[in-house]
Amino acid sequence: MTMLSQAQITEIRMPDGRVISLVDWTDRPLYSTLDIEDGANDPLYTLFGYLSGDPVQSSSNITNRRTSTDRDTNIEQPGGLASTEELLIYSVKPEFFQLCDHGHGSPLTYGDSDDWDIFGGIPPFLPLVESQNLKLLQRLLLLRLRVSKKYYMEAGLGYYNTGFGVDSTGASGSTNHLVGNNGSPGAYAARPVVIPVHVGGQEKYAVEIVNPSGTVIDFADSTGADYDTDHPVITCRVYLDGLYKRPTG
Repeated sequence: MTMLSQAQITEIRMPDGRVISLVDWTDRPLYSTLDIEDGANDPLYTLFGYLSGDPVQSSSNITNRRTSTDRDTNIEQPGGLASTEELLIYSVKPEFFQLCDHGHGSPLTYGDSDDWDIFGGIPPFLPLVESQNLKLLQRLLLLRLRVSKKYYMEAGLGYYNTGFGVDSTGASGSTNHLVGNNGSPGAYAARPVVIPVHVGGQEKYAVEIVNPSGTVIDFADSTGADYDTDHPVITCRVYLDGLYKRPTG
């Protein structure tokens, strides 16, 4: 009996006529991470510009930044692809975590990543993100995908459904603290782009998170009161999901 081989996609034809051969491609998302602390008002954050071992991209009110690890980024070259890489982006997926900055000194000062942890006077269920803080980010911030000098995607932060993670919508630990996700935790929830975005070898790209109004990001607890001694820090890890051609060297 002759076994029929499984059908495989070997080429993708782009709308402009380019044909991409799928040789040594993998389903491996690339990701990069941003830390935003309570009180930030930076107009622009640029992700995918640092390697593991470099400081994590952060808001300017974080004076002592974390040193990134493979948990924060997995790219091979900052700010662009190596000559042996290619990327077809089908969706952008931001993932959120919340910590607290206890501060140090007298009076208390903030912005030192050594003071961050998941315990303290604010909700004991960290690093889940409180829903009102996530909604504040969704209201104020835009996310843009730039390849070379052209923007291919631009929308409010809440437009990009994560499509994975814990089902955390609702109350946790306390009726006064509601936690939420950036969309439903299911693959069906992530919005694919209508046309995949191609990033070629040695081409520059970035994800930009923008605060157009420059409004201060003033995180608060579920009662509406500002935190006094525990400043929230929200980490946003952004995935570029699709097909990735790995370096051959």
